Amino acid sequence: MEHQTVHLFVCQRFSDWEPGYVLPMLNDPTRGYRVRTVGVSQEPVKTSGGVTILPDMTLAELEPTQSALLTLPTIF
Repeated sequence: MEHQTVHLFVCQRFSDWEPGYVLPMLNDPTRGYRVRTVGVSQEPVKTSGGVTILPDMTLAELEPTQSALLTLPTIF
């Protein structure tokens, strides 16, 4: 089965708890999806909950035709 990619936009102070409900269901090989993080740059970002995340790729690298879904969490 070929996996489709779901992208999660990550930026400074984004609400890390919001995507936490859906990402475990999407990042499941049996469902055919994988999750990658996308940032404005590849610099680490700190969420509103204090978690540091290193984006997998930048927005400039994101090819819309290669994305099944782009998740945009709230920014605080």
